[in-house]
Amino acid sequence: MAQQNLNIGLSREQIRAAVQADFVELYAALNSAYGTNLVPRLLNSGLSDSQVLDFTRANFADLYAAVKAQGLTGAPRYLNAGLSSDQLRAATQANFTDLYTLLGGAKPLYPMLGLMASPPAATWKGDGTTTIAGAVTYNQLSGVWRYLNATATHASGYYQATPSTAEVFVADTYVPSADEVDLRFLRFNSSIMVFVNRQPISATAFTTDASGSANLLQLRFAGTPLEGQPKRIRVYGINILFAGMYISFGKTAALPTGNRPVMALETDSYGGDTGGVTGLGFYRSCFEALGYDVVIDPVGSTSYLTGAGATAAATRMTNRIGVLPAAPTRIGLFLAFNAQGGDMGLLATNHAATIAAKEAVWPGVPVDTWGPWTPQGETANLALVKNALIASAAANNSKFFDIANIINASNAATYGYAAEAPNYVHPNVAGHTYLGEQMALRGRAGGLLV
Repeated sequence: MAQQNLNIGLSREQIRAAVQADFVELYAALNSAYGTNLVPRLLNSGLSDSQVLDFTRANFADLYAAVKAQGLTGAPRYLNAGLSSDQLRAATQANFTDLYTLLGGAKPLYPMLGLMASPPAATWKGDGTTTIAGAVTYNQLSGVWRYLNATATHASGYYQATPSTAEVFVADTYVPSADEVDLRFLRFNSSIMVFVNRQPISATAFTTDASGSANLLQLRFAGTPLEGQPKRIRVYGINILFAGMYISFGKTAALPTGNRPVMALETDSYGGDTGGVTGLGFYRSCFEALGYDVVIDPVGSTSYLTGAGATAAATRMTNRIGVLPAAPTRIGLFLAFNAQGGDMGLLATNHAATIAAKEAVWPGVPVDTWGPWTPQGETANLALVKNALIASAAANNSKFFDIANIINASNAATYGYAAEAPNYVHPNVAGHTYLGEQMALRGRAGGLLV
């Protein structure tokens, strides 16, 4: 961006044109960086001095309100009545310098998750026998898989997430040039999403019954832009029993490199993408946009005040997040108990204990506290929980992120899960997308963008 200088000695018309150019550029930068859709009031030739001043004030008010909403702190100079023309020029110049500084370093988010433009053909084969002539086999133990979750061998011999198949399962591999890939699963009431080069190949997850029979998910890239090209393939889902893959004759696979940092999340049922699409829920879309690979531990109806034994928040940190195959880059806590009331002192105690458990298993890994929200918006109980977590996060060296009113009573009919109307609990597909985008913006404002 190139700020115009409003130097002493410029004519009225030169100043008007320079101010106009700066506003157009700043609005464009704001919309690009934060996904807003603001339109500047144009300072066209022929406007009176008072109209130019009114439009300038209104544009500055828009811009400063927008950057404040992203967590950025500006220092506006007000164009008050009674200022001389030179004082107005100087204040305008100072505001532009401030806004160019704020927006000039605004790094854009990574692309949000969206269906591949030209996905491979994907079909289920009702048995485990590959149709690839001379197929090369890479099983789940072959060393070409990067598992983000902890894994264990199921009684069937297939791999599962641990400590439960209900854990989110994430496995990546790199295929330099094979155009035939058969992924191997047992039918286990599974919900499976496949990503190629970070984008989903289907609009909905592949689902199975619980029969336990062997199946293949066959991917064929011939005739697509990725034919003969490198492919990073990710298997993601819940209740997965996995046994690797078959690929084209003479081709190879490898452990992927150049991996993103990992964000590990401890969540309630929202982490299971309830109301949305497996693998495309707001947690993954948020943190993918911030530049992370995401591994999620979702346990429904749990919080800092619910769950006991194995499902208590601190115990889950030890026994679930604590057994990941490698230290995550960051950890996010989404256990805010949302609209429920209760003992806020106990909530703070259990929140602190969860962070202490994190420090025991992954010392030095930053932990973020995300506040409560519901599709009904702010409530009295929600405010109590939020305030308790703000205080506890500050006391325990944890960043706090406020997401209380992204979805609220005014837009719940648009973004709430229809099966739960009118008292929505979970977002729908559009709500997952919207919530993920808005959370990513707040994460960026809080310094999480990598």
